[in-house]
Amino acid sequence: AAPTAPAMPWLRGARPILYEGAQLPMIMKAIRDAHTGFGEGTPERLTPAEEAFVAGPLEEFLKRLLAAPKDGRVGVAIPEPFMPMMVRLVGAWPANKMLPILDTLRIAALHPTLNQTLRQDPTCGVTALISRFGEAASPSWAKLILARLLCNLFSLPETAQWLIGSERVLTVVTLGIALLDLTTAPVRQAGASLLHNVGLAVSREEEDATPVALKALAMALKKETDLDTTQLLMRAMGAYLLDGEMAQAILQTLDFRASKWIGAANPNVVTI
Repeated sequence: AAPTAPAMPWLRGARPILYEGAQLPMIMKAIRDAHTGFGEGTPERLTPAEEAFVAGPLEEFLKRLLAAPKDGRVGVAIPEPFMPMMVRLVGAWPANKMLPILDTLRIAALHPTLNQTLRQDPTCGVTALISRFGEAASPSWAKLILARLLCNLFSLPETAQWLIGSERVLTVVTLGIALLDLTTAPVRQAGASLLHNVGLAVSREEEDATPVALKALAMALKKETDLDTTQLLMRAMGAYLLDGEMAQAILQTLDFRASKWIGAANPNVVTI
Protein backbone atom coordinates (compact mmCIF):
# COMPACT_ATOMS: atom_id res chain seq x y z
CA ALA A 1 0.00 0.00 0.00
CA ALA A 2 1.05 3.59 -0.45
CA PRO A 3 2.81 5.09 2.57
CA THR A 4 0.90 7.31 4.91
CA ALA A 5 2.25 10.53 6.39
CA PRO A 6 3.21 8.89 9.73
CA ALA A 7 5.43 6.46 7.78
CA MET A 8 7.50 9.48 6.70
CA PRO A 9 7.56 11.71 9.80
CA TRP A 10 10.45 13.79 8.45
CA LEU A 11 8.00 15.32 5.97
CA ARG A 12 6.23 17.18 8.76
CA GLY A 13 7.34 20.78 8.69
CA ALA A 14 9.08 20.30 5.31
CA ARG A 15 10.31 23.47 3.67
CA PRO A 16 10.68 24.43 0.00
CA ILE A 17 13.88 23.28 -1.65
CA LEU A 18 15.93 26.34 -2.58
CA TYR A 19 18.96 26.75 -4.82
CA GLU A 20 21.17 29.12 -2.88
CA GLY A 21 24.64 28.19 -4.12
CA ALA A 22 26.39 30.39 -6.68
CA GLN A 23 29.76 30.87 -8.32
CA LEU A 24 29.45 34.65 -8.46
CA PRO A 25 32.81 35.40 -10.16
CA MET A 26 31.90 32.96 -12.95
CA ILE A 27 28.49 34.59 -13.40
CA MET A 28 30.04 38.05 -13.62
CA LYS A 29 32.65 36.82 -16.10
CA ALA A 30 29.96 35.24 -18.26
CA ILE A 31 28.06 38.55 -18.38
CA ARG A 32 31.21 40.44 -19.35
CA ASP A 33 32.18 37.84 -21.96
CA ALA A 34 28.75 38.00 -23.55
CA HIS A 35 28.98 41.80 -23.62
CA THR A 36 32.33 41.81 -25.39
CA GLY A 37 31.02 39.35 -27.96
CA PHE A 38 28.43 41.80 -29.22
CA GLY A 39 29.39 44.34 -31.87
CA GLU A 40 30.17 47.94 -31.01
CA GLY A 41 27.07 50.10 -30.94
CA THR A 42 24.61 47.20 -30.81
CA PRO A 43 21.78 47.31 -28.24
CA GLU A 44 23.00 44.05 -26.71
CA ARG A 45 26.19 45.63 -25.39
CA LEU A 46 26.23 46.90 -21.81
CA THR A 47 26.01 50.66 -21.40
CA PRO A 48 28.94 52.32 -19.62
CA ALA A 49 26.82 52.53 -16.46
CA GLU A 50 25.93 48.84 -16.72
CA GLU A 51 29.57 47.92 -17.27
CA ALA A 52 30.50 49.78 -14.08
CA PHE A 53 27.69 48.04 -12.21
CA VAL A 54 28.80 44.58 -13.36
CA ALA A 55 32.42 45.41 -12.51
CA GLY A 56 31.73 45.40 -8.76
CA PRO A 57 28.41 46.49 -7.23
CA LEU A 58 26.35 43.70 -8.80
CA GLU A 59 28.50 40.91 -7.37
CA GLU A 60 28.66 42.64 -3.98
CA PHE A 61 24.87 42.88 -3.87
CA LEU A 62 24.39 39.20 -4.72
CA LYS A 63 27.06 38.24 -2.19
CA ARG A 64 25.29 40.19 0.58
CA LEU A 65 21.98 38.64 -0.38
CA LEU A 66 23.30 35.09 -0.20
CA ALA A 67 25.12 35.74 3.07
CA ALA A 68 22.11 37.26 4.82
CA PRO A 69 19.95 35.05 7.06
CA LYS A 70 16.71 34.06 5.37
CA ASP A 71 14.61 36.31 7.59
CA GLY A 72 17.03 39.19 7.04
CA ARG A 73 17.15 39.23 3.26
CA VAL A 74 14.37 41.78 2.99
CA GLY A 75 16.76 44.27 4.60
CA VAL A 76 19.47 43.86 1.94
CA ALA A 77 19.43 47.07 -0.09
CA ILE A 78 18.66 46.56 -3.77
CA PRO A 79 20.92 48.68 -6.02
CA GLU A 80 18.87 51.03 -8.15
CA PRO A 81 20.37 49.82 -11.46
CA PHE A 82 19.61 46.16 -10.79
CA MET A 83 16.10 45.59 -12.15
CA PRO A 84 16.35 48.12 -15.01
CA MET A 85 19.47 46.33 -16.25
CA MET A 86 17.92 42.88 -15.86
CA VAL A 87 14.78 43.92 -17.73
CA ARG A 88 16.79 45.49 -20.55
CA LEU A 89 19.14 42.53 -20.98
CA VAL A 90 16.36 39.93 -20.87
CA GLY A 91 14.68 41.88 -23.65
CA ALA A 92 17.84 42.53 -25.69
CA TRP A 93 20.03 39.44 -25.40
CA PRO A 94 19.49 36.33 -27.52
CA ALA A 95 18.44 33.18 -25.70
CA ASN A 96 21.82 31.48 -26.17
CA LYS A 97 23.53 34.20 -24.11
CA MET A 98 21.02 34.30 -21.28
CA LEU A 99 22.51 31.76 -18.84
CA PRO A 100 24.26 34.28 -16.53
CA ILE A 101 21.23 36.58 -16.55
CA LEU A 102 18.85 33.76 -15.65
CA ASP A 103 21.24 32.65 -12.93
CA THR A 104 21.37 36.19 -11.56
CA LEU A 105 17.57 36.27 -11.47
CA ARG A 106 17.59 32.90 -9.68
CA ILE A 107 19.60 34.47 -6.86
CA ALA A 108 17.50 37.63 -6.92
CA ALA A 109 14.37 35.55 -6.31
CA LEU A 110 15.62 34.94 -2.77
CA HIS A 111 15.05 38.64 -1.94
CA PRO A 112 11.39 39.11 -0.93
CA THR A 113 11.02 42.40 -2.81
CA LEU A 114 12.58 41.10 -6.01
CA ASN A 115 10.64 37.87 -5.59
CA GLN A 116 7.42 39.87 -5.86
CA THR A 117 8.77 41.77 -8.87
CA LEU A 118 9.67 38.55 -10.66
CA ARG A 119 6.18 37.26 -10.02
CA GLN A 120 4.57 39.56 -12.56
CA ASP A 121 7.11 41.70 -14.43
CA PRO A 122 6.10 41.62 -18.12
CA THR A 123 9.70 41.00 -19.25
CA CYS A 124 11.38 39.14 -16.37
CA GLY A 125 8.31 37.64 -14.76
CA VAL A 126 7.30 34.00 -14.47
CA THR A 127 4.96 33.96 -17.46
CA ALA A 128 7.47 35.61 -19.78
CA LEU A 129 10.38 33.39 -18.69
CA ILE A 130 8.41 30.14 -18.92
CA SER A 131 7.16 31.15 -22.36
CA ARG A 132 10.70 31.84 -23.54
CA PHE A 133 12.74 29.12 -21.83
CA GLY A 134 10.28 26.41 -20.80
CA GLU A 135 9.42 25.15 -24.28
CA ALA A 136 10.32 21.63 -25.35
CA ALA A 137 12.87 22.98 -27.84
CA SER A 138 14.71 25.03 -25.20
CA PRO A 139 18.18 23.77 -24.28
CA SER A 140 18.58 21.74 -21.10
CA TRP A 141 20.64 24.46 -19.38
CA ALA A 142 17.81 26.97 -19.85
CA LYS A 143 15.23 24.61 -18.37
CA LEU A 144 17.60 23.80 -15.50
CA ILE A 145 18.15 27.44 -14.47
CA LEU A 146 14.47 28.28 -15.02
CA ALA A 147 13.39 25.42 -12.73
CA ARG A 148 15.88 26.52 -10.05
CA LEU A 149 14.62 30.09 -10.35
CA LEU A 150 11.03 28.89 -9.92
CA CYS A 151 12.09 26.84 -6.89
CA ASN A 152 13.53 29.98 -5.30
CA LEU A 153 10.32 31.89 -5.92
CA PHE A 154 8.67 29.45 -3.49
CA SER A 155 10.78 31.07 -0.73
CA LEU A 156 8.05 33.71 -0.42
CA PRO A 157 4.73 32.16 0.72
CA GLU A 158 2.67 34.74 -1.18
CA THR A 159 4.43 33.85 -4.42
CA ALA A 160 4.09 30.14 -3.69
CA GLN A 161 0.33 30.56 -3.48
CA TRP A 162 0.35 32.67 -6.64
CA LEU A 163 2.34 30.02 -8.53
CA ILE A 164 -0.18 27.30 -7.70
CA GLY A 165 -3.11 29.40 -8.89
CA SER A 166 -5.42 27.40 -11.15
CA GLU A 167 -4.16 29.03 -14.34
CA ARG A 168 -0.47 28.51 -13.48
CA VAL A 169 -0.01 25.33 -11.45
CA LEU A 170 -0.26 22.90 -14.37
CA THR A 171 2.21 24.99 -16.37
CA VAL A 172 4.74 24.78 -13.52
CA VAL A 173 4.08 21.07 -12.95
CA THR A 174 4.42 20.33 -16.67
CA LEU A 175 7.84 21.98 -16.69
CA GLY A 176 8.95 19.96 -13.67
CA ILE A 177 7.73 16.71 -15.21
CA ALA A 178 9.51 17.41 -18.51
CA LEU A 179 12.83 17.66 -16.66
CA LEU A 180 12.42 14.20 -15.10
CA ASP A 181 13.02 12.57 -18.48
CA LEU A 182 16.24 14.39 -19.36
CA THR A 183 19.62 12.66 -19.26
CA THR A 184 21.56 14.90 -16.86
CA ALA A 185 21.05 14.20 -13.14
CA PRO A 186 21.14 17.88 -11.98
CA VAL A 187 18.36 18.67 -14.46
CA ARG A 188 16.22 15.79 -13.16
CA GLN A 189 16.94 16.96 -9.61
CA ALA A 190 15.71 20.46 -10.45
CA GLY A 191 12.50 18.98 -11.83
CA ALA A 192 11.97 16.90 -8.68
CA SER A 193 12.69 19.93 -6.49
CA LEU A 194 10.15 22.03 -8.37
CA LEU A 195 7.48 19.32 -8.04
CA HIS A 196 8.32 19.02 -4.33
CA ASN A 197 7.75 22.74 -3.80
CA VAL A 198 4.45 22.61 -5.66
CA GLY A 199 3.40 19.62 -3.58
CA LEU A 200 4.03 21.48 -0.32
CA ALA A 201 1.89 24.42 -1.43
CA VAL A 202 -0.90 22.81 -3.42
CA SER A 203 -4.23 21.63 -2.00
CA ARG A 204 -3.73 17.90 -2.35
CA GLU A 205 -7.38 16.95 -2.56
CA GLU A 206 -8.53 19.66 -4.96
CA GLU A 207 -5.85 20.42 -7.53
CA ASP A 208 -5.54 18.66 -10.87
CA ALA A 209 -1.78 18.89 -10.40
CA THR A 210 -1.69 16.14 -7.76
CA PRO A 211 -2.51 13.11 -9.92
CA VAL A 212 -0.40 14.42 -12.82
CA ALA A 213 2.65 15.00 -10.61
CA LEU A 214 2.32 11.76 -8.67
CA LYS A 215 2.07 9.59 -11.77
CA ALA A 216 5.16 11.25 -13.25
CA LEU A 217 7.12 10.91 -10.00
CA ALA A 218 6.19 7.25 -9.62
CA MET A 219 7.33 6.51 -13.17
CA ALA A 220 10.56 8.46 -12.68
CA LEU A 221 11.38 6.66 -9.43
CA LYS A 222 10.99 3.24 -11.03
CA LYS A 223 13.74 3.97 -13.55
CA GLU A 224 16.01 6.40 -11.64
CA THR A 225 19.54 5.16 -10.91
CA ASP A 226 21.12 8.26 -9.34
CA LEU A 227 20.88 8.26 -5.53
CA ASP A 228 20.64 12.04 -5.05
CA THR A 229 17.89 12.25 -7.65
CA THR A 230 16.08 9.32 -6.02
CA GLN A 231 16.12 11.16 -2.69
CA LEU A 232 14.61 14.27 -4.23
CA LEU A 233 11.99 12.29 -6.14
CA MET A 234 10.94 10.55 -2.93
CA ARG A 235 10.71 13.83 -1.05
CA ALA A 236 8.64 15.28 -3.88
CA MET A 237 6.27 12.34 -3.76
CA GLY A 238 6.00 12.63 0.00
CA ALA A 239 4.94 16.27 -0.28
CA TYR A 240 1.79 15.18 -2.13
CA LEU A 241 1.09 12.34 0.30
CA LEU A 242 0.76 14.52 3.38
CA ASP A 243 -2.86 14.37 4.52
CA GLY A 244 -3.82 13.29 1.04
CA GLU A 245 -6.03 10.21 0.80
CA MET A 246 -6.51 10.88 -2.91
CA ALA A 247 -2.75 10.88 -3.45
CA GLN A 248 -2.36 7.55 -1.67
CA ALA A 249 -5.19 6.07 -3.70
CA ILE A 250 -3.50 7.16 -6.93
CA LEU A 251 -0.31 5.33 -6.00
CA GLN A 252 -2.30 2.22 -5.15
CA THR A 253 -3.87 2.22 -8.60
CA LEU A 254 -0.36 2.48 -10.07
CA ASP A 255 0.73 -0.52 -7.96
CA PHE A 256 3.53 1.65 -6.63
CA ARG A 257 5.35 0.42 -3.52
CA ALA A 258 6.82 3.59 -2.12
CA SER A 259 8.20 1.75 0.92
CA LYS A 260 11.04 0.57 -1.32
CA TRP A 261 12.36 4.13 -1.44
CA ILE A 262 11.49 5.50 1.99
CA GLY A 263 14.88 4.58 3.40
CA ALA A 264 16.61 6.53 0.64
CA ALA A 265 14.73 9.77 1.30
CA ASN A 266 17.18 12.02 3.09
CA PRO A 267 15.47 14.51 5.43
CA ASN A 268 18.48 16.81 5.20
CA VAL A 269 18.00 17.63 1.53
CA VAL A 270 16.63 21.15 1.87
CA THR A 271 19.09 23.63 0.39
CA ILE A 272 21.16 23.11 -2.74
